[in-house]
Amino acid sequence: MILLTLALLMGAGPSSLTEGATSEARDTAAPAVAATFDEGSIPEELIEIARRVKHLPIGERMAAISEPLMGRPYLHDAAGEGVPPDEDAPARYDAFDCLTFVEEVLALAMAGDPLSAPTIRRQLRYANGTPRSYDNRNHFMLEEWIPHNIESGLLADITAELGE
Repeated sequence: MILLTLALLMGAGPSSLTEGATSEARDTAAPAVAATFDEGSIPEELIEIARRVKHLPIGERMAAISEPLMGRPYLHDAAGEGVPPDEDAPARYDAFDCLTFVEEVLALAMAGDPLSAPTIRRQLRYANGTPRSYDNRNHFMLEEWIPHNIESGLLADITAELGE
């Protein structure tokens, strides 16, 4: 299953992995914010990139969206629900941990419109997509995040296609 995540990040596998799931800087300074949501803001640069590359295969979309985020600081426990017990904002773009980086890039790449990315992020981050709570969050990659997202249809296990 690790190959699944790596394959998605590297652009391997069919570009149709997300077609049924949804409709269509290197510096560490805080990015300019263009769109504000109930749970975070997506920098204008990422909105523009996501819209420009939405017709490309998923791997190419992820590469284009992640490029301006590369080099941002690592921050342990970078995101939360915005309420106790984890009051961190659900989204941020100035720093990431390994999982929030993947979730943000994948959500923007999967959304036909980047303004839908928060909805996809919730679906990726929480078992069954809702309710948004610390207890319902997919905390562990192998035990929760990957299996729940395969089960929900957001991801496909292509490990056998790539070799064991």
